Amino acid sequence: MIRGGRELTAHISHELRTPLTRIRLAEEMLREKLEQRNCTGLGRYLDDIREDIEELDVLIGRILTLSKLDLKESPLSLGPFDPANQMNELLGRLKPAIDRKDIQLTVDIPIETTLRGDRDALQTAFSNILENAVKYSPPGGRLKVDIEVAEGAVEVSVTNTADTIPQEELERIFEPFHRLGTKKEGGFGLGLAITRKIIEAHGGTIGAQNAAEGFRISARLPLDPTEGGT
Repeated sequence: MIRGGRELTAHISHELRTPLTRIRLAEEMLREKLEQRNCTGLGRYLDDIREDIEELDVLIGRILTLSKLDLKESPLSLGPFDPANQMNELLGRLKPAIDRKDIQLTVDIPIETTLRGDRDALQTAFSNILENAVKYSPPGGRLKVDIEVAEGAVEVSVTNTADTIPQEELERIFEPFHRLGTKKEGGFGLGLAITRKIIEAHGGTIGAQNAAEGFRISARLPLDPTEGGT
C-alpha cells in the first residue's frame, strides 16, 4: 500500500508538472515580449496558457473523483433508470466524433431495461468506455455496443477495432495513470480507473479482453446492487 501510494504520488506530480512547465515557458515568453514592447503573437501565448489551465482543471477534477471513490466519500445515489436509454444518449453525443472518423457503429441494445443504480456515476463510467473506444479506433474502424440482461445482471460490452494487446497490459489499463503503449492521443490514464471504481461500487465487475473484432471492455452490473448486500 505504501509503495502504491508513493507511485501514485509520483504519477500525479509528473502529470501536474507538465502543463505547469508549459505555462511557465509561455509566461517567460510573454514577459520578454512585453519588455521589448513587441506585442506580436501575444494572443497565441495567452491561448496556450488558457489551454494548459483547463487541462490542469480537468486533471485535478479527475484526481479528486478518484480519491473520493477510494475513500467512499461520495455514497451512491441509487434509483431505477434505463441504461439502454442512457447508452443511446451517450452514443448520440459521440456521433460527430464517430462520423468524423468514419467508424462503423453496430448497436445491440434492448428496447427497455430497468437497472437500480447511480445514474450520474454510471453515465461517467459508460462515457469513459465509449470515449476511449472512439478515440483509439482507427479511421474507418468498427465499434460495437451490446447490452444484455441475464441472471439478474446487466452485461455491457463495448468492442472497437484495435491491435492485439499484451495480456499484462489488459490487466493494467484500469490502474491510475496507466496508458497503453506509447500512444499520445491525450488523456491522463484516469478514465478507466474511475470507471472500475464506479462499477465495483455497484457490486459489479469489469474487464478487458482481446477479441476477434479487436479490443473489448465488458462490465457486469447487478440489476439491484442492494440485493447483493453492497
